[in-house]
Amino acid sequence: MSTYYPPVSFYFSLSFSGDNSMCSFQEASGLTDEIGIEKIAEGGENRFKHKVPTGTKYSNLVLKRGVLAADSPLAKWCADTIGSDLSNPISTKTMQLSLMSAEEKPLKT
Repeated sequence: MSTYYPPVSFYFSLSFSGDNSMCSFQEASGLTDEIGIEKIAEGGENRFKHKVPTGTKYSNLVLKRGVLAADSPLAKWCADTIGSDLSNPISTKTMQLSLMSAEEKPLKT
């Protein structure tokens, strides 16, 4: 039986897909999803209710205590989004969040 020991020192790294520059954060939360369920009564049979999935809800990703350069892609993307007058659509990005060890190697992505 193996015993899991959590890493003593770790941080989170965020990068856009196709971009090697990274931003580091000490804390990440909101990595959850929830599938909604609708109960449907069976016609003519009042003892049974069927549960069917509806839609999936995702919580917001919250990153805290970050360190990034002013010219990083994340800082530029945030400045472009917040500083715009919303006349153009917000450009969406695919991001990769990794749990990094003290040796700067990804443990989970």
